[in-house]
Formats: sequence, C-alpha cells, structure tokens
Amino acid sequence: MSILQTSRATERITCDCGQAFSAEVYRTINLSSDPSLLDDLLAGSLNQVRCGFCSRQLAADTPVYIHDPAA
Repeated sequence: MSILQTSRATERITCDCGQAFSAEVYRTINLSSDPSLLDDLLAGSLNQVRCGFCSRQLAADTPVYIHDPAA
C-alpha cells in the first residue's frame, strides 16, 4: 500500500476515565479516492472513538495527513 493512499491504523487511546484501549483511526486521506473524508475531518467527526469501558465518545488525538493529487 502506498503512503499516499487512504489508510487506517490501530492506535492506543487513553480515555478521560483512565482506561486505555485500541481503536482504528484514519492516518492518511487521499482526496481523489475519498473526498467525503475531508468533510468528516472538517466537521470534527473523523477519528471519533468510543471507550469500551465507560462508553464515552472522544476524538482520537491522531495526526491525519491529507494527500490531494489534483492540487
């Protein structure tokens, strides 16, 4: 897989309740193949994860790289 393609990775997240868990998050977005993900990122809904212990939803503090081949 190319590093310029949309990709996800498993990240270790620590919730405000103190519990740590693993979650799949986006690391790279290719706007040519997945343009709707930019809207999700700008709306704050990309990489939202839910704690399996307390059910709190939180944003993963994961950097997201954007590749826009057309630009």
